[in-house]
Amino acid sequence: MPERSARQNPIGKLLRLLVGAAVACHVAGAARAQTRHEVPRAGGGNTTLLDYPPRERQDCPPTVIFSHGFGGDETQLAGLARALAANGWRVLAMRHAESGRPALRAVLFSGLPAIDDAARAAPLHTARFADLDAAYGEATRRCRPFPLILAGHSMGAQTTMMEAGAVARIGPAGGNRFDAYIALSPQGVGSAFAPGAWRAVNKPVLMITGTRDRVANGDFRERLSAFEGMPPGNKRLAILPGAGHLQIGGIGSRSVAETVTALVLEFTGEVKARHVARSRIAGVETREK
Repeated sequence: MPERSARQNPIGKLLRLLVGAAVACHVAGAARAQTRHEVPRAGGGNTTLLDYPPRERQDCPPTVIFSHGFGGDETQLAGLARALAANGWRVLAMRHAESGRPALRAVLFSGLPAIDDAARAAPLHTARFADLDAAYGEATRRCRPFPLILAGHSMGAQTTMMEAGAVARIGPAGGNRFDAYIALSPQGVGSAFAPGAWRAVNKPVLMITGTRDRVANGDFRERLSAFEGMPPGNKRLAILPGAGHLQIGGIGSRSVAETVTALVLEFTGEVKARHVARSRIAGVETREK
């Protein structure tokens, strides 16, 4: 059964302070600037990758690939990317051109259901997986990093869970090529996923949502069926009080961004150590299974 923890505790508070201090110290020393790559993708065209190198040079650094949400771009979650780079990770942030800002502008004033429908269009997901294939190829071109983690927000969370083995109504099927997955604002049962869609997800997963992280036809609780539908084994759900959809995606709240960063650094560190324990981040409801 899921474990629940929402109480402030000294260990969690201390851990968060230490994470914040580490990020503040290391980001200042992260002098290796990010670069952009244009990587060919299957079917023609290129995928733009924003490459954040780790603070210290490594032969085969652990790597995280980012997938942005509908209407975003490769600069989304830049603060989180820099924090990971400061802690020894390489980050490759993809640009999904077909589901970027022009696609959002086309439906922006039509309401949340219209935006939700646009983000479910099958051709957009086919293009996203072409981007993911290109990014995976770049990440593994010289070596196969460990761990190699896929993370995404909103529509990017859908891409992430599809790659992890969740069966979506709109396809395509993912290859489960990563060592762990991070889904920020994941989708639950609804237009994208049917009941039972997550039963084959067998790698470590961190899901993060907030109590104001609404969906088209309900509140954040509609998202929780994704966590509930996964089999036990190194799965974690974090619910941030008062956090909304864009805030989970790194926009508009420094405190939410810091908490998301602390949760991600904790989880990625555990995956790297091959031991996912219980979260110790304070002020967050967490469920483990």
